[in-house]
Amino acid sequence: MERSEEIKDLATALSRFQGTVENATKNSNGVYNNKFADLAEVWNTIRKPLSDNNLSITQPVLNPLDISDKRVGVTTILLHSSGQYLSETFYATPTKNGPQELGSLISYLRRYCITAILGIAQQDDDGQAAEDGYKKSKKPKVDHNPTELKDEIISLLNNLNRKDLNPTVNKSVEEAKDNVDKLLKILNRLKKLR
Repeated sequence: MERSEEIKDLATALSRFQGTVENATKNSNGVYNNKFADLAEVWNTIRKPLSDNNLSITQPVLNPLDISDKRVGVTTILLHSSGQYLSETFYATPTKNGPQELGSLISYLRRYCITAILGIAQQDDDGQAAEDGYKKSKKPKVDHNPTELKDEIISLLNNLNRKDLNPTVNKSVEEAKDNVDKLLKILNRLKKLR
């Protein structure tokens, strides 16, 4: 990130801005049919609070220096009326060629960079998908009762009709005592034999 030598006035104004600005309203549907705030809605949300705090944003799009470089860059510059500034550039590569895809990528970068530099929240399709994936991968914690696990092991063992396993399983259960993790391992091994 680049910045002016002094940022005291900018930091004060940004703090005031963050104390008054609301999160952008989710007005568009993403790829997974979830809602997010598009670039126009982000601008509608921040325009007045920025102005009220003597702040502005400009976002020049950067052309690649080399024609073989397919990346697109957007520089986001947060300016204060004092001349103080913060600036950050972000690059991405379009997944498809064409002006529509390029325009979509530029809008995408602008939206993300504005909200990042201002420290405001938005709902977006990629962020939501990542959050959903995290929630799905997180297993709910289940409290197991050792006595119930032992009963389930015995019941499963009886249903398997494998008397040859009785001594080994009984010994394993006895050694496990009330250790839920060990009892669960025994139970899971038995379930695989069904």
